[in-house]
Amino acid sequence: MRYNSETLEIFEKSLIEKGYKKIEGHYKSEEYGWWKSFHVTYDEDNDKVIGYQVAFLVYNHGKYARFDGAEPFSVACEFLLGNNEFVSRVDLSISDDKITAEQFEKLCEKFYKNICKNYIFKNLK
Repeated sequence: MRYNSETLEIFEKSLIEKGYKKIEGHYKSEEYGWWKSFHVTYDEDNDKVIGYQVAFLVYNHGKYARFDGAEPFSVACEFLLGNNEFVSRVDLSISDDKITAEQFEKLCEKFYKNICKNYIFKNLK
Protein backbone atom coordinates (compact mmCIF):
# COMPACT_ATOMS: atom_id res chain seq x y z
CA MET A 1 0.00 0.00 0.00
CA ARG A 2 1.37 3.40 -0.98
CA TYR A 3 0.42 6.70 0.66
CA ASN A 4 1.21 10.38 0.73
CA SER A 5 1.06 12.26 4.06
CA GLU A 6 -2.66 12.99 3.85
CA THR A 7 -3.82 9.54 2.79
CA LEU A 8 -1.54 7.89 5.36
CA GLU A 9 -3.15 9.99 8.08
CA ILE A 10 -6.62 8.86 6.97
CA PHE A 11 -5.48 5.21 6.91
CA GLU A 12 -3.94 5.48 10.36
CA LYS A 13 -7.10 7.06 11.80
CA SER A 14 -9.08 4.11 10.49
CA LEU A 15 -6.66 1.73 12.24
CA ILE A 16 -7.05 3.62 15.52
CA GLU A 17 -10.83 3.29 15.19
CA LYS A 18 -10.37 -0.48 14.73
CA GLY A 19 -8.34 -0.72 17.95
CA TYR A 20 -4.80 -0.81 16.58
CA LYS A 21 -2.00 0.57 18.73
CA LYS A 22 1.03 2.42 17.40
CA ILE A 23 4.29 0.72 18.34
CA GLU A 24 7.60 2.52 17.82
CA GLY A 25 9.51 -0.72 17.40
CA HIS A 26 11.55 -1.99 14.52
CA TYR A 27 10.17 -5.45 13.82
CA LYS A 28 11.24 -5.37 10.15
CA SER A 29 13.12 -2.05 9.90
CA GLU A 30 9.91 -0.03 9.69
CA GLU A 31 9.54 3.50 11.07
CA TYR A 32 6.68 2.28 13.27
CA GLY A 33 3.80 -0.15 13.11
CA TRP A 34 0.15 -0.41 13.99
CA TRP A 35 -0.52 -3.64 15.93
CA LYS A 36 -3.61 -5.45 17.13
CA SER A 37 -4.01 -8.79 18.90
CA PHE A 38 -6.74 -11.27 17.94
CA HIS A 39 -8.26 -14.28 19.73
CA VAL A 40 -7.03 -13.08 23.11
CA THR A 41 -7.69 -15.40 26.05
CA TYR A 42 -6.27 -15.75 29.54
CA ASP A 43 -4.62 -18.80 31.08
CA GLU A 44 -5.05 -20.20 34.58
CA ASP A 45 -2.56 -17.62 35.94
CA ASN A 46 -4.56 -14.82 34.27
CA ASP A 47 -1.72 -14.19 31.81
CA LYS A 48 -2.77 -12.98 28.37
CA VAL A 49 -2.59 -15.57 25.58
CA ILE A 50 -2.66 -14.05 22.10
CA GLY A 51 -3.93 -16.14 19.22
CA TYR A 52 -2.20 -13.97 16.64
CA GLN A 53 -1.30 -10.39 15.86
CA VAL A 54 -1.87 -8.25 12.78
CA ALA A 55 0.45 -5.37 12.01
CA PHE A 56 0.64 -2.65 9.41
CA LEU A 57 4.27 -1.58 9.17
CA VAL A 58 4.93 1.96 7.94
CA TYR A 59 8.02 2.79 5.88
CA ASN A 60 9.07 6.34 4.93
CA HIS A 61 10.94 6.24 1.63
CA GLY A 62 10.83 10.04 1.37
CA LYS A 63 13.70 10.37 3.82
CA TYR A 64 16.11 9.01 1.21
CA ALA A 65 17.74 11.52 -1.13
CA ARG A 66 17.10 9.43 -4.25
CA PHE A 67 13.34 9.15 -3.66
CA ASP A 68 11.32 11.36 -5.98
CA GLY A 69 7.84 9.82 -5.91
CA ALA A 70 4.52 11.39 -4.94
CA GLU A 71 3.69 8.68 -2.39
CA PRO A 72 6.67 8.38 -0.06
CA PHE A 73 5.05 6.03 2.48
CA SER A 74 4.45 2.34 2.07
CA VAL A 75 2.68 -0.05 4.42
CA ALA A 76 3.40 -3.76 4.65
CA CYS A 77 0.78 -6.13 6.06
CA GLU A 78 1.97 -8.67 8.62
CA PHE A 79 0.42 -11.66 10.42
CA LEU A 80 2.34 -13.07 13.37
CA LEU A 81 1.50 -16.28 15.18
CA GLY A 82 3.62 -16.09 18.29
CA ASN A 83 5.39 -18.66 20.35
CA ASN A 84 3.13 -21.50 21.42
CA GLU A 85 3.37 -25.19 22.24
CA PHE A 86 3.42 -26.20 18.56
CA VAL A 87 5.77 -23.83 16.71
CA SER A 88 8.00 -20.95 17.73
CA ARG A 89 6.67 -18.54 15.13
CA VAL A 90 4.72 -18.25 11.87
CA ASP A 91 4.66 -15.06 9.78
CA LEU A 92 2.58 -14.09 6.78
CA SER A 93 3.72 -10.93 4.99
CA ILE A 94 1.96 -9.17 2.13
CA SER A 95 3.05 -6.05 0.30
CA ASP A 96 0.31 -5.24 -2.19
CA ASP A 97 -1.14 -1.89 -3.23
CA LYS A 98 -4.55 -3.44 -3.85
CA ILE A 99 -5.30 -5.10 -0.49
CA THR A 100 -7.22 -3.18 2.17
CA ALA A 101 -6.88 -3.45 5.94
CA GLU A 102 -10.27 -5.19 6.08
CA GLN A 103 -9.29 -7.70 3.40
CA PHE A 104 -6.01 -8.44 5.16
CA GLU A 105 -7.78 -8.97 8.51
CA LYS A 106 -10.16 -11.44 6.83
CA LEU A 107 -7.23 -13.21 5.18
CA CYS A 108 -5.47 -13.47 8.56
CA GLU A 109 -8.58 -14.90 10.21
CA LYS A 110 -8.84 -17.57 7.50
CA PHE A 111 -5.12 -18.28 7.68
CA TYR A 112 -5.34 -18.66 11.47
CA LYS A 113 -8.37 -20.99 11.34
CA ASN A 114 -7.39 -23.05 8.31
CA ILE A 115 -3.61 -23.25 8.52
CA CYS A 116 -2.73 -22.63 12.16
CA LYS A 117 -5.63 -24.27 13.99
CA ASN A 118 -6.56 -26.97 11.49
CA TYR A 119 -3.08 -27.99 10.43
CA ILE A 120 -0.29 -26.75 12.68
CA PHE A 121 -2.10 -27.22 16.01
CA LYS A 122 -3.49 -30.63 15.00
CA ASN A 123 -0.50 -32.12 13.17
CA LEU A 124 2.59 -30.72 14.87
CA LYS A 125 1.90 -31.89 18.42
